[in-house]
Amino acid sequence: MAVVEKTVDIIGDAGFCDVLIERRVPEGYPTDIYDDTVQSLRNYALRGLADVTSITLTALTTFAQECISSCSALVRIEVPAVTTVASHAMRDNPLLEEAVMPNVESIGNYAFTSCPSLKRICYPKLKTLGPGVYYACTNVEQIELPKLETIGEYAIASCKKIQQLDLPSIKSIGRDLLYADSETTVVNIGPYITSINADAFRYKTDEFVINMAVAEGAVSGAPWGAVNATINYNVPYSGNVPMPT
Repeated sequence: MAVVEKTVDIIGDAGFCDVLIERRVPEGYPTDIYDDTVQSLRNYALRGLADVTSITLTALTTFAQECISSCSALVRIEVPAVTTVASHAMRDNPLLEEAVMPNVESIGNYAFTSCPSLKRICYPKLKTLGPGVYYACTNVEQIELPKLETIGEYAIASCKKIQQLDLPSIKSIGRDLLYADSETTVVNIGPYITSINADAFRYKTDEFVINMAVAEGAVSGAPWGAVNATINYNVPYSGNVPMPT
């Protein structure tokens, strides 16, 4: 297992460019990175590392733009201390299946764009998803965001395999929550919703159900672009993703 030098606590802008000219792991060396001292990754710090399959940084607290992006073999990232992920931070990782971030509260714009192998979006503390975060992540099979309050435009629209979308704590929904080819048939919205963009469901032309735990008229603009939707009001939230206590 590859270990970053223990005196290092910051890997700077394009930090590996001057060390690994071809940005490849030499033959015979391990293809995973583990470190418990690095606290900060700056812009492009690990961008483009080839052959690395796993990155675990247990002390990391700060992400910068594209700090772990375009890594052609990367399958798993674990950063348990991170609370905020910068825009574009982990984009263009074609084999990335899992990003373990149990304490993350905010993910910036396009952070995971073009990570088509991602299977799960499950973050117990996440409150904010910026625009386009999971754009072109077409194989996501599970979304669990019990504390999510704000979701930006087309943040999860490409996650077309989700059949039921549960948003127990959501307050604000941006444009294009779902795309036309989405398999979603039911959206369950909790009692905190105050704003839904007029085009949140504009590409959704087939019939589907929106269950809302608020009264009719509490959120303006219905049916928010989905002309064939059935909207049920004053429905106590009962999604598969439980409301946080």
